[in-house]
Amino acid sequence: MKIELLYPELSTLYGDIANIKILSKCSDNCEIIETNIGSTPRFIKSNDVNLVYRGTMTEKAQLIMLNELFKYKKDIIDAIEAGQHMLLTGNSLELFGSKIIDSEGEIIKCLDIFHHHARRDLLKRYNSLYVGEFCDTKIVGYKSQFTKSYYDNEYEPLFNTIRGVAFNDETNAEGIRYKNFMSTYLIGPLLILNPDFTIWLANEIGIKNPEFPNEKVAREAYDFRLNEYLDPNTGLSY
Repeated sequence: MKIELLYPELSTLYGDIANIKILSKCSDNCEIIETNIGSTPRFIKSNDVNLVYRGTMTEKAQLIMLNELFKYKKDIIDAIEAGQHMLLTGNSLELFGSKIIDSEGEIIKCLDIFHHHARRDLLKRYNSLYVGEFCDTKIVGYKSQFTKSYYDNEYEPLFNTIRGVAFNDETNAEGIRYKNFMSTYLIGPLLILNPDFTIWLANEIGIKNPEFPNEKVAREAYDFRLNEYLDPNTGLSY
């Protein structure tokens, strides 16, 4: 079992790295591969990577990562089309869209693998709790971002929003699910917060009989959080 973390030196904010750690603990034999700037991603060189992961980063780090990924754009597209499992959380998803437009009108061209664009305003941070749905499973999480994204093509969302703002204020769709590619603006230890989704993902990437660490406690925390977030008296934005 191999999980590749792209460019960890560019930071994974909000505890996103915990997503990889919890997955690795679901398996008795998991290798975490850290691909650094200047190195060719393992999933491009070899077909033995079970999951590629990237979490939230700073706006400057986005530019550095874009510069790296442009070298491999065709290879990334080929890998996605071939069924490579990928999970992007936070603002890393923006790099796979068409562009980022900041409040001054500057346009940052992105990979344009998926046709959605982001609008950024560094003077307005959006923080929110979130409840969504994945298949028959409720998803809980957090958002903290300067951007919102807008679909320019129709895509299957990763999550359907129940409470909170999704990709933007005008839709209940959150993120993208295409073949085995998954992206969402949700940040932090998404997989720790959602045991059922984590077990589903572990099965998807080939972990046999995954066991969620401290599952009883994790499920109690999940139930408490879900009930709180679904309560109409609970404010979502802060």
